[in-house]
Amino acid sequence: MDSFSRLTDSRTVQPSKPFLVRWAVLGLALIWVAAFMAGQVATGWDHRLLSALYAGHRPTVAQAAALLTDLGGGPFLLGLTALAAGGFWILTRRLRPALTLLGATLAGRAFVEAQKWVLDRPRPAAEGHLVSVQSMSFPSGHAANATITYLAIALIAAPLLPSGRWRATAVGAALLLAAAIGVSRIRLGVHWPSDVYGGWAFGLAWTLAAFEISRRSQDRP
Repeated sequence: MDSFSRLTDSRTVQPSKPFLVRWAVLGLALIWVAAFMAGQVATGWDHRLLSALYAGHRPTVAQAAALLTDLGGGPFLLGLTALAAGGFWILTRRLRPALTLLGATLAGRAFVEAQKWVLDRPRPAAEGHLVSVQSMSFPSGHAANATITYLAIALIAAPLLPSGRWRATAVGAALLLAAAIGVSRIRLGVHWPSDVYGGWAFGLAWTLAAFEISRRSQDRP
């Protein structure tokens, strides 16, 4: 077997310590709860941070935020997910990681929408919105779905990268992009900061859990 075959035949990056994964998911769940409660009691820092980051009077910043926010929109992320899953399968002929990517991202999107519908948190005042929105506020769908999609792609792509440094760079870049997309939603005045960090927390927890479940099912005889 040549070096490329050995590389692509290796498993996707999976957490090596399931115990730590469980604690990480629990910690992220607590952050999600804290984010939701922060919005329920209308904490002053939520309003102050929104005012500090809002780009309504800074056109250049607003334009940059609008470009970033498109990278976390549904059409772009769904197309990217399909392209990444299909590309991975073509390169490796391994179906399970591609299905893990599709399942994690699509089911994650559904759960985000369910949270919005059930929790029904209002967005910041509509007159401050710099882009159009329809759904409710918590959690931020752009923050959550960008975290799920970009992190999941980085994880399944890791075996195709030549070293641990490159794999860590891919994961770091995915998280950095998701962070920037989340901040763009505050800049555009369509989310409270607590919506965004609640979205990040859910996205991280969901992706870790999905890949751990996939690893466990793959380990079964």
